[in-house]
Amino acid sequence: MAGSGAMTKSAKPKCKNKGFTLIELLVVTGIIVLFTALVLANYRLGEKQLGLQRAAHQLAQDLRRSQEMALSSQKINGQVPRGYGVYLNKNQAFQYILFADLDANQRYSGPSEKVEEKTLEGIVRISQLLPELDSALTITFVPPDPSVVFYPDAAAAFITLSVEETKTIQVNKAGLIAIE
Repeated sequence: MAGSGAMTKSAKPKCKNKGFTLIELLVVTGIIVLFTALVLANYRLGEKQLGLQRAAHQLAQDLRRSQEMALSSQKINGQVPRGYGVYLNKNQAFQYILFADLDANQRYSGPSEKVEEKTLEGIVRISQLLPELDSALTITFVPPDPSVVFYPDAAAAFITLSVEETKTIQVNKAGLIAIE
């Protein structure tokens, strides 16, 4: 009989609840919601920072492109310009103009000299120009060296782009273009 009693004990399955309680499910769901909120908040901030960085690099690249066009004496409308440059205006804070100096005055003179109009990415804007005259700055590369001419005249030019943070592009008289 002892053997049959042992058989009955092993035949009975032990019944334990192996599920989650409501409290455990709520805690896990709360943690997931918290992490999701943190990730999304940082994603938006990171997106703005990357947009600012891309816009600063694009502007620096366009300055270098103007410098290269001046070196190559590239023709525009069958005419070799006296230089190429970039025109920036705080009143048009979301764009800038690449131009060809057709009238040899070493500054942007209007739509007839426009090579390309560029728009800054997203909500990035031009927040400061140094030096500036009437909220505008012109940087012209004059061949054959190319020498750099700023209007208004200065030893260097600083272009500050901003969203919530700022990036500054510096151009000096030697033609060095740097992002700070």
